[in-house]
Amino acid sequence: MTDDEVIFADDLGWFSTVREALLTRWVAQARYVARDGRPLPIACRLAEDATAPANGHLSIPCSLGHEADEIEAFLGDARHDADPLRFLRFYLFLIGEFANQIKATYESLEWDAPSPPKSVRLWTNKYAKHRMDLLVQHHPKYFFEDNPHSAPYRSKLVAHPDVLIVDPARLPEKRSQANLRKYCVVIVPPLRTFWDRVIDYYTDFIRCAQGRAGDLSAFHSLNHNAEMRGLVELLRNTEP
Repeated sequence: MTDDEVIFADDLGWFSTVREALLTRWVAQARYVARDGRPLPIACRLAEDATAPANGHLSIPCSLGHEADEIEAFLGDARHDADPLRFLRFYLFLIGEFANQIKATYESLEWDAPSPPKSVRLWTNKYAKHRMDLLVQHHPKYFFEDNPHSAPYRSKLVAHPDVLIVDPARLPEKRSQANLRKYCVVIVPPLRTFWDRVIDYYTDFIRCAQGRAGDLSAFHSLNHNAEMRGLVELLRNTEP
């Protein structure tokens, strides 16, 4: 991020508070306390309900749990606090792909798959994945609604005749807009709005799977733990 990309970027102290709030919401909603007292991703509840750990594992909750753990680790990384734009892009990548993997899991189980949250899908595709379209056409400034210093100016920004509000979800637009003599601005909504939609999509899948546990048996590996021990021994005992 350069100093002239984010409006009111002279004080970024607010961003750590936003990131930490996202982490708190994630831990509160995407984890549960297992029977043995450990905090685990809520996907692991499917394995706990269906099979004892000693009998192997279910690859679906295991895989979703790994994805959830990566998001949690990202949200807990304070190194992003100095660069809200970098955080935004990676954040959208992670939660957007997480939603896509949930949809793919529905399809693997041959269940009717609801579409991932539309706003998350559009921002992920149009901003995180294909940001060049936005930059080439507009090279915009960014207005974070999470920033308490900028909040009082939102209505002025939207109404000002010299400002063009650019919505990444509506790209591509007419190329001629790149030459307009206006300040091009992207308004970034509160980051929790993206997360709220994804956690709803995630928990809806968990509830659906809990009611259809029999379908998960095709993804139950009875000898998973033994497989790893056997593989290690195989490698150790194999001549180079």
